[in-house]
Amino acid sequence: MPAKTATRKAEAKLPNNAFKERAATAVFESEAKALIKEALGLKKMTHAALVDALTAKGYPPIKEMAMTVRISRGGFSAAFLIQCLDAMGLKLEIKPKR
Repeated sequence: MPAKTATRKAEAKLPNNAFKERAATAVFESEAKALIKEALGLKKMTHAALVDALTAKGYPPIKEMAMTVRISRGGFSAAFLIQCLDAMGLKLEIKPKR
């Protein structure tokens, strides 16, 4: 049993994710969250409807509560963002900043 205790202590001392702790990361996560919320509003879709649309497109299934949490947290991948936009019938376009 001492080996398990040592493993738990080692896991507890793992360093925090420095990337996630950067202020710039929080800003971009907030922008990504706002982008999905804006798209949902534009398409008049709920999180449940987005889950159904993703499933219909063949993306891995996700529960509605998990979708809600993922969007509210904002820390999702670019791939997930693009999958959601695709499922809503939208796409990202690259434009210069104004």
